[in-house]
Amino acid sequence: MRTIYGLALILLTVVCCGCGPENRAEISGKVLLDGQPLKKGSISFIPTAGNKGPAAGASISDGTYHIKREKGAAIGKNIVQIRALKATGKKMRSASGELFDEFVSVVPSEYGANSKIVKEVRPGANQIDINIETSPKK
Repeated sequence: MRTIYGLALILLTVVCCGCGPENRAEISGKVLLDGQPLKKGSISFIPTAGNKGPAAGASISDGTYHIKREKGAAIGKNIVQIRALKATGKKMRSASGELFDEFVSVVPSEYGANSKIVKEVRPGANQIDINIETSPKK
């Protein structure tokens, strides 16, 4: 009976180790909006189909972000989503009648919720920079 419990404990340890930080990687980078550092926003790395692992994200501040390995992205291919908002200066009214500031995205949808940007995250430290273009190049 002890042998069965011992084997079960070893198996549980092996299974749990597969979901630990071993399959995650550290990522840092720069995010530019039309060539300028994105002041504030967020970045997410979401594993693509077939890539098992956790999603990861970080705040963007003055064009830079950093995700530590412990909370890092899954090693392999990840979809990258970037979100950033700015106030329009207009006020909106909620259903309850309260006024609040209106915000709009400064990032085109192809970089946000509809992102098709796929980046390969490798073991170790990764440098992944993103340059967002909001207007077509001439």
